[in-house]
Amino acid sequence: MTEEERYFFDLRGYVLIEIALSQDELKGLNALFDEQQASLPDPRRAGPGTWS
Repeated sequence: MTEEERYFFDLRGYVLIEIALSQDELKGLNALFDEQQASLPDPRRAGPGTWS
């Protein structure tokens, strides 16, 4: 890690690593994320015991 990368990590709390994943890996992870999000209840709808 360069000094500049360390500085930005200290400032932002994360490190950007470009081209860490291939396009196919990224597409697969995005699809998995979308599936997981679709299976969660809609947070905009109030359920039992919640405030609306």
